Amino acid sequence: MRALLWYRATGDEVQNLERAYREIGAGLVDVPGLRGNELLRSVSAPGEFVVASEWESLVAFRAWADDPAHRAHTGKLDGYRHLDRPAGRYELYEIAGTATGRGHTDRADREAPL
Repeated sequence: MRALLWYRATGDEVQNLERAYREIGAGLVDVPGLRGNELLRSVSAPGEFVVASEWESLVAFRAWADDPAHRAHTGKLDGYRHLDRPAGRYELYEIAGTATGRGHTDRADREAPL
């Protein structure tokens, strides 16, 4: 499962946003169910960013998202939220397929019996 959060920064704020992401990330190492996350910088829209995190399950994500302690920890990024996004605070995506340089697998292929 992937969670996507959009952010926006201009000028010197860009460095501050990137620094805040690194500081927050250092404290997420032991979050149950979190497999990892990335800060992505837009190539086509300067100053726009996405934090993409991978979770073991929706249950794991919601447990973390609903914990008030996480809001205190990640609050440094709140001022950069891209509030024009239609989905609100974050968007959640189920992995429907994967692709690598050697081919792809869609969800039905992964779930097919041997």
